[in-house]
Amino acid sequence: MRGRRGDFFASVPPRGDAYVLAQIIHDWPEEEALTILSTCHRAMAPGARLWVIEQVIEPGEDSVGFMLFDLNMLLFFGGQECTEEEYRNLLEAAGFGEIRVLPTETDWSVVEAVRP
Repeated sequence: MRGRRGDFFASVPPRGDAYVLAQIIHDWPEEEALTILSTCHRAMAPGARLWVIEQVIEPGEDSVGFMLFDLNMLLFFGGQECTEEEYRNLLEAAGFGEIRVLPTETDWSVVEAVRP
C-alpha cells in the first residue's frame, strides 16, 4: 500500500507535545519557511515545543565551505543558512516564544521554541 504524503504548508498532526523539523527550514525562502513554522504553531498544543535542527551560523561567517553550502541552498532550493537572530525573527513572526539555541558537538544546533 502506498504511504500517505503530508504537506506541512497545509497542516501537521494537531495537538502534539513536540514537533521536530530537521534540516527543513534552510531549504525554503523566508516566506515559505514562515508558512511552515506558522502551520506548526497553529497545530501545536499550548506549551508544546518545536525543535528546529539546523546549522546556525555566526554573524559574518565567511569560510569558503560555508559560503559554498549557503550558495547551494540558494541556487537549488531558494533557501539559506540562518543566524540565531534570523531563526529568532522567523519563530517570533510565527507566534513562538521562549526561543533558545542549544549547540551540539556537531555542526547542527537545536533551535527550541515554545508555543505560548
